[in-house]
Amino acid sequence: DSNLVLTGTGNPFTNGAGTSTIHRSSNGGSTWSAIDLSSIFSSSTVAFHTIVFDTVTSGVVYAATGEGVIKSTDSGLTWSLSNSGLPTASDDSQPIAQHLTGVTNNGSFLLFLSLLGNSQSSFDAGGIYRSTDGAATWENITGDLPTFGTESNLAYSYWRVTADPFDPNNLLVGTRREWAWDDMGVYRTTAGLAADTSSITWTWLWNPDDFATSIVEWGWLDDAWWLDQQLHFLGYSPVTQNLVIGGSDSVYRSEDGGTTWDEAYLTNNGDGTYTTTGLELMVNYDVTVDPSNGNTWWVGYDDMGLFKSTDGGASFKRMDA
Repeated sequence: DSNLVLTGTGNPFTNGAGTSTIHRSSNGGSTWSAIDLSSIFSSSTVAFHTIVFDTVTSGVVYAATGEGVIKSTDSGLTWSLSNSGLPTASDDSQPIAQHLTGVTNNGSFLLFLSLLGNSQSSFDAGGIYRSTDGAATWENITGDLPTFGTESNLAYSYWRVTADPFDPNNLLVGTRREWAWDDMGVYRTTAGLAADTSSITWTWLWNPDDFATSIVEWGWLDDAWWLDQQLHFLGYSPVTQNLVIGGSDSVYRSEDGGTTWDEAYLTNNGDGTYTTTGLELMVNYDVTVDPSNGNTWWVGYDDMGLFKSTDGGASFKRMDA
């Protein structure tokens, strides 16, 4: 239903300021109704982080929240918790589900989830999880991703997880700096669907020792001026194979699945000067690629609002000016 729009409240950076409420529109956003979900949560202030529509089964929707994953089978009218297999504290505190993404694979809808370490409760478990049964159960696929210091149960702040729509074995995760001060950047596995989850290993693609050589064109925000390895957004294109968009203070794109990267915020004129789109001036919060047109990108910015590209990121137009 192209007229169905769902949105949640809350601040994903602090996991706060939520109202345990989904806002639902069935007419493309012209009017809205509020759905209070405090009855399924432990409080009335739970924040929403991500909402994902199932592209295989009509009417099924998932949401990542400050108390784990919830699921609806009636287009967002009613919801229930779907946390089986996710870590739960001894005091029944639920995990913080930071980012949720889904892809279609051989007629099934696969879900991949990043959890934040929950320092607000009696446990600190985080990491990357997958579900192949519509969020009925979850499996831990964190594998050998770095943990925080000597706390083996505290995963990094894996801010984003994204799955290759052409081969969901290929997964990328990106860190954010509030906890991950070492070994930051992008990690990749090519075994995201491995039956033996203990065999899943990850490769650090943004190791500072060779990160500079993996950037084809830096632009003026080079590694000497500011080595920005945190990821506020990271995603595979749904229509162009091996195209990945990621970044934070800078916008990067990769055309080989994350092995090498190029800046996407300016043009190098070749004479020591640059023609900029201005996209390096503020923090980027998210990028969405139109599933029906891979040249159309939407970029959400801190303070500067919404930008749109119709040429695959070569140029951008501000949409809220």
